[in-house]
Amino acid sequence: MVGGLNIQARKALEIRTSILRLAKEKFEQGAHLGSALSLAEIFAVLPEYFEFSGEDILVLSKGHASLALYSLLKDTKKEGEVTKFKRKLLGHPVRCPEMGIEVSTGSLGIGLASAVGLALHKKLIGCRGTVVVILGDGECDEGIVYESARIASKYLLSNLMVILDGNGFQQTGSRSNISGNHSIKGLWESLMWQVKDIDGHSLSELNSAFRQFKDDVGKSAHPSILLASTIKGKGLASFEDTNESHHISLTPQKYEELISSLTEVL
Repeated sequence: MVGGLNIQARKALEIRTSILRLAKEKFEQGAHLGSALSLAEIFAVLPEYFEFSGEDILVLSKGHASLALYSLLKDTKKEGEVTKFKRKLLGHPVRCPEMGIEVSTGSLGIGLASAVGLALHKKLIGCRGTVVVILGDGECDEGIVYESARIASKYLLSNLMVILDGNGFQQTGSRSNISGNHSIKGLWESLMWQVKDIDGHSLSELNSAFRQFKDDVGKSAHPSILLASTIKGKGLASFEDTNESHHISLTPQKYEELISSLTEVL
């Protein structure tokens, strides 16, 4: 397992490097770095348990973290397809199945609503596969999140897994200052979801949680949510656990400075 964790750690570092490169190459006017960087370990491990080019579907509900999604999808392209792939990238994901993007997102909460529909469709037609949703903790201020969660619980969508990226920040400040210190865990438990707390940067905890979900498919009747504790801007010491990297533009000098400061997280 140690060898596997080392490979995953390198993969997370590659994702962070790709996030910075795409920000510099494609989004000179600015990009959402912090929210993408906090997803690197999650996206490094996910493909080992889910076939997003096959029967599983990935929905990035927090669409402003698109650079992390693009960095993940880019690695599924053949060398000659990468340039074409990069030309199509927008600030938020727009549905394009040939790119691996099944749902357009950006308006917060809409991704989960769409994912509930996809999971319900799979269940009704007897189709295998899991719908995996990446949700932001600030995004949980949106009422549609809980409307969707109630519907998922009502229809017993055990083929739906949400990963909540709990980095503690949203666009204009910390989640606690904006929406209070209410228990997100308690809200989801009250909606009859299977809830598990994990460290979103711990490769061993991520592997264990995804493995458990796969093992429990068919055993549990309820949808699942992983409350992943993460750090906004993870991997860049100057940005970690601050809101400074929420949306920034990279000068050539700043890009080189950040690339050289990237750290591998184990």
